[in-house]
Amino acid sequence: MLDCDPSYFGCGNKVPAFELASMTNNEDYSFLLPDNGTFKGFGQNIHSTIDTVFPFTKDIKLFTTAAFYHCANDLFIDGILPSIATVSVGLSSYLDSQEIETLFNKLNELFEYEHIVCQNFHTYKADQTSITISFTGWDDKKLSNKQISPNQTIFLTKPLGHSVLFSDESNCLTNLSSIGDLTHSARDLALLLRNHEISVATDVSGFGLIGHLSSILDTYNYDIDLFLDLIPRIENFESLCSEYGLTCSARSNVESFMSKIANSDEMKIHETELLFSGEINGPMLFILDENDESDLNFKKEVEKITNVYKIGVVSSFINRPKKINLIRGTI
Repeated sequence: MLDCDPSYFGCGNKVPAFELASMTNNEDYSFLLPDNGTFKGFGQNIHSTIDTVFPFTKDIKLFTTAAFYHCANDLFIDGILPSIATVSVGLSSYLDSQEIETLFNKLNELFEYEHIVCQNFHTYKADQTSITISFTGWDDKKLSNKQISPNQTIFLTKPLGHSVLFSDESNCLTNLSSIGDLTHSARDLALLLRNHEISVATDVSGFGLIGHLSSILDTYNYDIDLFLDLIPRIENFESLCSEYGLTCSARSNVESFMSKIANSDEMKIHETELLFSGEINGPMLFILDENDESDLNFKKEVEKITNVYKIGVVSSFINRPKKINLIRGTI
C-alpha cells in the first residue's frame, strides 16, 4: 500500500524558507522568485524546473496527478508549455506491483495528454515513495521588464486550504470538488500567459500564500493589503481547522513568514492555516493593473477558463521593513 503521510501535503517536509535564506546568504525572500530558471541560448529562452513530491494520500492516481501538475506549474505560470521531461521515482517496499504499474501508467497518460516527451525514467529503491520531475520548455519572447506599481490588484485562480482535507482522508469523500482542484491542468492559462506581458505571476505552493507574497514584496519594495474575507477557501474549511489545528506546512511557514504580517496578533487559527499552509498544484497568483486595457482583456480571457478571485492590492504606502497588511471586509 502507498506509504502516505498527510503532513507531506503542501510540501510539509520542505526546508523552511528562513533556513534556505541562511544557507544561501540571502537577507530577504526575494530569492524565491522566479519559479523557474531561465537560460538564453540559441536565440531562445530555455526554461527549466525540478520538484519532488511525497505521497500525502493513499490514492495513487490522485498523488501522481497532483505531483505532475505541481511540478509543471513552475513553467505554466510563465506561459511556458513544457516540451521535455525527466522523471525519477523512489519506490518503497510498501508498494505492490499493481500500484507501481498504476503510477507509471498514470505518468505516461499525463505526458501524452500534455504533449510532453519524457526522455528518461529513473527508478530506485527508497525508504519513502516519491516522484521527482524536471520539466524544460522554451520561447523566443523578450524577458519581461514590467514592474508592479501601487493600486494594482492581486488575484488567485483557486481556493486555498486543501491541506486540512488530508488530516483525515474521509474528508475527501465529502469534498470531491475540492479534490478536483488538485488534478486540474493549468495548460490553458499558460497559453494565455504566453501572449500577455504580466507584472507578476507565481503559483502558490509549498510556502503558502503569505510566503509567495513575501517574496513579491521583498522583490518590489511595496506593501501589500490583503483582504481576508475575499480569500477563497474550500468548503467547510473553518470547521475542519477547528477540529485538526495547524497542519505541518502551516507551522513551518509561520516560523519563516509571520514577521511579514503587520497585524499578526489579530489573526484567528483558521486564518493562520489559510494564509500559511502549503498547496499541491495550488492556485496561480497574478498582479494586474485594472486601469490597463491589456490587463483587463487578459483577465476577461482568464475568467472564461477558470475562477478569478480578487484578494488584495499593492499598497502605495511603503513600510520599512515591508509588510503585508491584513484587512477585514472587501476592497
